[in-house]
Amino acid sequence: MATNSTSSSSEWPLLTSTLVVCRECLPGALPHVARSIDGYLDSFARGDALVRACRRGSSLRALEYLAARESDPCREDVARAAARSGRVEVLRWFLELSDRRGATDKWHVMDWTASRGHLEATQWLWANRAEVCTSLAVIGAARNGRLEMLQWLEQNVPVDDCVWERAIFHAARYGHLQVVQWLYPKQSDRRSGELRLALSFAARRGHDDVVHWLHSQRTLSSHVCSGIYR
Repeated sequence: MATNSTSSSSEWPLLTSTLVVCRECLPGALPHVARSIDGYLDSFARGDALVRACRRGSSLRALEYLAARESDPCREDVARAAARSGRVEVLRWFLELSDRRGATDKWHVMDWTASRGHLEATQWLWANRAEVCTSLAVIGAARNGRLEMLQWLEQNVPVDDCVWERAIFHAARYGHLQVVQWLYPKQSDRRSGELRLALSFAARRGHDDVVHWLHSQRTLSSHVCSGIYR
């Protein structure tokens, strides 16, 4: 795939094919000529190759190669892809690269790992990177039906009560009955607007099990429940 470069460490490594062309056909070629040839021959590192490699959890060698050919590999889309891969080694690689390059952006990668239910990656971030998460971690986990993640967040991460109350709407909207049942006791106001919205959106999307269960709790007024089916 790639090869060691004879160029300075601040430049990306040249492809093996580029070095062969320069050695066999253009001996003594100037560096900028070699780089032009390299850019023409390179079909591997174009476009969003680094993002795609992070997302699929490619080898660290491949990630290093692609990052070396990027002018700015420490970007939000790369951070998001590394987090959503759920691979601890990919996350570690990206965050250490960001540290080495002095990147100061805060991407809240823990929000993304939690939203996708990547428990091991979230636990690693919490233990090793002093990461913080926002309400998006809880909301995302509820929306995606990640009950185990929600339970871990409750036990380990400070979360405002109002966030738990909002989360039930997202769980109901996407039909995650077990998550709705787990979140229900956290509702301080059993006649709240969030619960009415949860019931309404569950009905609109055809999540009958969620609708029937919420209705069975007898916490919403009868006219609200009956109005949903009109």
